[in-house]
Amino acid sequence: KPAPKKKGRLSEQPFAPTDFERRRVLGRGGFGVVYLVEKKLAPDQGRNYAMKVLDKHKLLKGGQRSQARLERDVLRVVRHPFVARLRLSFQTETRLYLLSDFYCGGCLTEFRRDHEVSKEGARFYVVELALALAYLHAQGVVHRDLKPANVRSRRPAVLRRLHAVDATRVHHTRSWVVYFSILRPFGPSRATAMLRAGKASRAPPRGR
Repeated sequence: KPAPKKKGRLSEQPFAPTDFERRRVLGRGGFGVVYLVEKKLAPDQGRNYAMKVLDKHKLLKGGQRSQARLERDVLRVVRHPFVARLRLSFQTETRLYLLSDFYCGGCLTEFRRDHEVSKEGARFYVVELALALAYLHAQGVVHRDLKPANVRSRRPAVLRRLHAVDATRVHHTRSWVVYFSILRPFGPSRATAMLRAGKASRAPPRGR
C-alpha cells in the first residue's frame, strides 16, 4: 500500500535552484535577495535572468505571503514594453523564486548619479514610466515600491549632456523598465477577473 501523501507537500517543480549559476547580487530587500543568474541547461542555456529569491518564513512572518503570490500571478499576464516580465517561477520548501528579464543598463539611481539629462530628455523617460504605470492601473494594480532602484534600463548607453535636438535620439537609445516589489490590487474582484481572463480588465474601480 503506498504511503499517504504528506499534507502541503510541494508538487513537482519545473526548475531547481541548482539549474542557475548565481553571478552577483543585484539588490536586497526585507524579504529576500535579487541575483543575476545564468541558466545552465537548454533551452536558453547561458541566458541571463534577474532571480528574486524570497524567504517564505519572512513572508509569512510579515504577512506578505499572499501578496508575493499575487505578484507572481499578475506578472505572468501583464504585457507591456515598459514593465518587467516574469519568465520563470518555482519554489522549494523554504524559498520562492521569480525570474524576470535581466536589464544590463543599470538602474535610474546610477544613471542620475553618472549623467546630466536635459528637461527635454527627461520628458521622454517620464513618459515611458507614466505609460507603464497607466497600463498597470488599468489592470487594477498599484506598484507599492516605485523608486529609482526599481527602474532599470534595457541597454547600457553613455549619454552626455542632452539638448532639445537630442531628444529623439535619446528616446531610441535608452528606455526604462519598471521592476516590481510586492503589489497591491485595487480590489480582489478585479485582480481575479484579470488573472482568469489573461487580459486587461478595463472596467473602472468601484466607487469612482
